Amino acid sequence: MRCAILTIGTEILFGQIVNTNTVYLTRELNNMGFDVLYHHTVGDNANRLKDLIHETYRDCDLIVCTGGLGPTEDDLTKETIAEAFSDKLEMHEESLAEIEAFAKRRGWKEITPNNYKQAMMPTRATVFQNDVGTAPAFALAGVIGGDTVTSDKVDSHSLSTLVDAEDNTPRCSIMNAVSLDEFGGDPSNIPPEGRKIIVTMPGPPREMKWMWNNRIKPYLLSFSDKALSYKIIRTFGIGESKLETVLLPLIDAQTDPTIATYAKEGESSLRIASQRPTKEEADQAVDDMLEQVREIIGEYIYSTSDEELHEVVGRALIEKDISISSCESCTGGMFAAKLVDVPGISAVFDRGIVTYSNRSKIEELGVSEDVLNEFGPESPEVAAEMALGLARITGSRLCISSTGVAGPGSNVWRGLIDSNSKSDYKTNNPADYSKKDPDNNPDNNELNVADPIIVPAGDMFIGVYFDGKVHVKEMHTGRDDRGVNRNSCMLTMFNEIRKVIAESE
Repeated sequence: MRCAILTIGTEILFGQIVNTNTVYLTRELNNMGFDVLYHHTVGDNANRLKDLIHETYRDCDLIVCTGGLGPTEDDLTKETIAEAFSDKLEMHEESLAEIEAFAKRRGWKEITPNNYKQAMMPTRATVFQNDVGTAPAFALAGVIGGDTVTSDKVDSHSLSTLVDAEDNTPRCSIMNAVSLDEFGGDPSNIPPEGRKIIVTMPGPPREMKWMWNNRIKPYLLSFSDKALSYKIIRTFGIGESKLETVLLPLIDAQTDPTIATYAKEGESSLRIASQRPTKEEADQAVDDMLEQVREIIGEYIYSTSDEELHEVVGRALIEKDISISSCESCTGGMFAAKLVDVPGISAVFDRGIVTYSNRSKIEELGVSEDVLNEFGPESPEVAAEMALGLARITGSRLCISSTGVAGPGSNVWRGLIDSNSKSDYKTNNPADYSKKDPDNNPDNNELNVADPIIVPAGDMFIGVYFDGKVHVKEMHTGRDDRGVNRNSCMLTMFNEIRKVIAESE
């Protein structure tokens, strides 16, 4: 089904609020197998909304609306949609009772007259009660029918028709709302030819998401004559372009299931979807394709259920009863803040420390002054000492640290550098990361007296201590964006934990 998302509210056009509803609904509709053709936003203006509804129905069969269902004078969504479907409003007694019950639960002293407006509904609408607010949602199904109407028969803003301003040709025919009673109460029984559907939900994201998942989504799925199955595969450590490249043989050959790749900051995802006559067939088709995908990119996959990385890692720590502590410099507590979002994490998370200054690294973690002076605070040696020091203090089975240059700009220091340094350090001996004495290395095989060392923004180091061993993960993002670098480092910390847990199994 071809559809459009229509958000209603002048505050969106003024930039006073961020339109997160469109992003959420686009993802949901695509995952359901609907084709999203347009995103529209219109202010609280009935005439513009009228024009937009009819214009959208030229290409689409479904419009999903949010906003404009409030009690104030400028909330005109219901009135406008009712007129578009040649319907009218009437008091919906069940909605009225729900509003009164909601007010009583919240201890309202009185219900203002304009709140009753929210119980007015189109006479042929399917109404969905709102358990988390006062504004019900509703759906109207209509059919295009009747005589074609031209501009000499109606006003230019009539919702019964709209005509093209240039050549006076009709944009659409008369649209009439239909009652589900005429079709046995089942919206899928409405013939698809000429069928137009609109669903309207409250604008506040919390209410909209509740309405969508509990009311609207099941309603829309009833229009599909095929069963849909899909999985969202989350990956880390592989960019979208490379992900698509390595999966290209599968993508080029796809018919059903289909594969689509997506990118967000720091990670990539792909959706595998299938539409088959039965749910069992669709599920099996998706699972078969997932196995082929695993064979190619299995090492990068951390979830096949559209979960966040910190959720997957947090749950693994809890399930395996692995105690953990963290000490952060460049991420400044971002890792700990994400980790405590996971329910039940208190069973394994001992503490999180922000050791931003050199002094704090020395006093809190016992990092060697010599190592700090020689290698600088943004170095793999210091990252290792931070993790080891935290392990000594806490006794946690897993300790993780972060240090580096988030940017903007670079850091500079003088000292000795290891010309043979690798991107991944592993050792059982903390002394391996301590200051090396040039007097005991007369051939100077590993050490060079360095010129001033420039550590560019995006060079970050993560120390991971687990079961007596420590390794350091180096990052070189090449980015000068402080927010991007810190977020990338935080995600990589979680991914390093995921990997060491997997390797220990």
